[in-house]
Amino acid sequence: MQKVSFNTKQWQTIISRKRNIFFVGGIGSGKTFVGAMWLLHKACLVGSLGFVTAPVADTLTNSTLPALMNAWAYVGIYEGTDYVIGIRPPADWGVKPYTHRNGKILTWRWGSYLILDGSDNYNKHRGVELDYIYIDEYRDVKDEAYTVYEGRLRGKAIKLLQSAGNTDTDYQILVTTTPPENIAKINRHAGDNTEIIFSTSLENQHNLPSGYIESLRNNYDDITYRREVLGEMLDITGSNTYYAFDSVHNCFSYSYTPQSDLILCWDFNASPFKPMATIAVQSDNNNNFYVVKEWIYKDSNTYQQCEKILEFLVSTGFNANLTITGDYSGNRRESNATHSDYAIIEQYLSHYSGYKQKSRPTLSVKDRVASLNAMFYNAAHERRLFIHPECKKLIEDLTKTKWKESGIALDDSDPERTHAGDALSYFSYNYFPIERKSFSVEVKG
Repeated sequence: MQKVSFNTKQWQTIISRKRNIFFVGGIGSGKTFVGAMWLLHKACLVGSLGFVTAPVADTLTNSTLPALMNAWAYVGIYEGTDYVIGIRPPADWGVKPYTHRNGKILTWRWGSYLILDGSDNYNKHRGVELDYIYIDEYRDVKDEAYTVYEGRLRGKAIKLLQSAGNTDTDYQILVTTTPPENIAKINRHAGDNTEIIFSTSLENQHNLPSGYIESLRNNYDDITYRREVLGEMLDITGSNTYYAFDSVHNCFSYSYTPQSDLILCWDFNASPFKPMATIAVQSDNNNNFYVVKEWIYKDSNTYQQCEKILEFLVSTGFNANLTITGDYSGNRRESNATHSDYAIIEQYLSHYSGYKQKSRPTLSVKDRVASLNAMFYNAAHERRLFIHPECKKLIEDLTKTKWKESGIALDDSDPERTHAGDALSYFSYNYFPIERKSFSVEVKG
């Protein structure tokens, strides 16, 4: 079996005797590896029943579970030889199946079990009795789920040991997570029965690919870098969304040039109360980008917006390549519309040379916002995006848009807010996405 070395924070997590253990760390700080080793230790209690969960079933299946299996393989524990998932254990193991179906069950060769499920299904586990629980990426798990899980810590294996006078064994929950947007999500658990351990990506740097942290520094704004890499607990609830935008340093009178390539960034809203926003972006020879024009109108639709933009392009003699980017949902045709938003734009503007559309689904509002903040001012102290002072509605939106108290959605209580910033953030999200590079587990002795 491979020898494993842990850094101080990882080992502190493994040996903690507290009922609730929180390992709060930056990306690549070895959170899931710690979870894998902790699970192996807990599973040594023959007959025990553990539970492994992540925010949703897809995250568990596509991210958490592969990382756990990779870590187990590193120390010589292999699927098929030492455990099976979703099937009955081989007859020669002499292990009784947990259930007759075994659908979401991991069975260890020595006769212990793990239930595997996403926390989006937390209510279905109210009747189970567990000996230990591992929750990955807790920042995206509903608070109610933790309450339900904690109430299930009354498994029979540990109860049997305790009744026999063994005081060294207790029920435990291990949580691994990057810092949540609302720090109360962690702090509310503080108490005598809880240990909260903070770690940074730098403490596990020797196990990360060369240049990994440097790439994050270039792609993250300062606050995102401090949270996602340094593991700092920074509360952003109710705070200004685009905190990296500086009206002094990010405003620059770069003039629109009809002979230069143009990117039109769209946020679609056909509402008398919410404005439709289109932002025009051009670049210089140094890979810096400039907002040169805005079209932000209430009680407008895509047809009317296109007519205004086409009039501008014709009147200025635009004759370069044109790219359309924006909200991916604009590809959908609404039930009361003949064409999708992007199909309408194509009807009006596709005759321009090099016409193309560039968009992708928004998987995370947080990542979309972070990509724009990083363009304004990243952790490497670089500014790559500037706004013409005449784009007053965009500047106002960037300075007034805030996070909701949850810290995971934008405050849209004012119908005027978010739309101009959204349009520009689709540009940064589609062209310069936040890179969360994957890497395989490697532990150096």
